[in-house]
Formats: sequence, structure tokens, C-alpha cells
Amino acid sequence: RLVQELVEEHGAQSLPDRKGLTPLLYAAQAGNVAMLSTLLDSSSGAHVNEESPSSGARALHLASQSGEYRAVRWLLSRAGIEPAARDHYGVNALHKAVAFGHVPVVQALLADQRMPVDAPVEEPSVPSSYEAISGRETALHLAAKHSYHFAHMAHTRLAELLLHAGADPNARCARGRTAAHHAAQAGNAGVIACLLGCAATDWSARDLDGRTPRELAREKGHSDVLELLVA
Repeated sequence: RLVQELVEEHGAQSLPDRKGLTPLLYAAQAGNVAMLSTLLDSSSGAHVNEESPSSGARALHLASQSGEYRAVRWLLSRAGIEPAARDHYGVNALHKAVAFGHVPVVQALLADQRMPVDAPVEEPSVPSSYEAISGRETALHLAAKHSYHFAHMAHTRLAELLLHAGADPNARCARGRTAAHHAAQAGNAGVIACLLGCAATDWSARDLDGRTPRELAREKGHSDVLELLVA
């Protein structure tokens, strides 16, 4: 109610603060659907696709990164939303949700037919001094490259969801690696098991250094992964 009064009586505008975040972006990050609705349906000047001038992050990016399922669902229902938009680092909402292990959010994003499941992380558009080198990873790569213990099973479930949604198990990142390469190097036995259940997975694929997933697992000493691959 206070937000609505500020907008209606004092003309509060959707302007970024020193961190580059607007009221709408803060609301999305916190999963505050009521405030999102108030801001977008008022005269504040807020727009569903407005972005942080510093990072390019939009409301859907921040809600996805924070695991705010209700806010993600609500934002996806808004007219004009661009689900596949990337921030200045080349990352979209699906990449963020997968990287942070938010299963319900990934399910919501994959249910939206506008979200391309195999879209890679693109080259960043930020100044070179802040640039993070793009590895052109897909969401499946991001799920696979987390270590098994860090993932706490979430990334195994995410790999299952992505494969079910049609993710290409043989898509290559900038280093020529497939999801199997990333999972083998990280020791992510759960994702390896998922990929073993996908008949299309090419286990003989070699990265730009000429190594197969099995060879990477051997180099890293991941015996549990090797046991799966020789079974």
C-alpha cells in the first residue's frame, strides 16, 4: 500500500540506485509478487523488461537466480516479457536458475516454450576490464560441471529435466566439451548416470585437447565416475 501511495501521490519513479537496481528489480530479487504487480500496474514508469544499467540484469534474471518460483511464474505471465533475454554477461534466466540449483524455477522456465533449452552463454558486452570469458556453456553444461557434493542432488535432477526437455547431450562448449566431459571432470556421478540413460550421448567425443569423458575422469581420480563408465 505504501508503495502505491508513493507512486500515486509523489510520482515515485523506477530509477536505479547506486547498485544499478530499480525498485522493480529489488522486488523480483525478493520474490515480492505484490510489489511487482503494484509497480508494473502503476505510473512509476516500471517495465517488465527494464534492466540494470550496470549488469543488464532484468527482473526475470534476478527472480530466477534467487529461486523465487512464484515471482518467476508471475513474470512469465506478463505481456511483453522476454524470457530468453541475456544480461551483459551473456547469461539468461535459465542459465542462472540451473547454476544456482533451483529446480522449481527451472521447471517453470522450461515449461515456457519461448525459452531455448540449448542456448549457450554468449560473449559478454561489459567493458573488457570486467569481462568474464564466455565458455559458451549450455544449461546442461552448467548442471554437469558442478561437483557432486556441492550439487546436493539438485543438479542431477536439473540434468534430467533438461534432457527431458530436449537438451542436446552432445552440444559443445568453447573448449569442445560436452556435458559428459564437464560431469566427468567435476566427478558428478549423478549427471553421468543421467547421461548414460540417454542413448544419444556420445561417449567417444573428444574435447579440443583430445580427451574423452573417461580420460578426464581418470585424470581427476574420480573412481565412482570411472566405475559407471566401465560398467
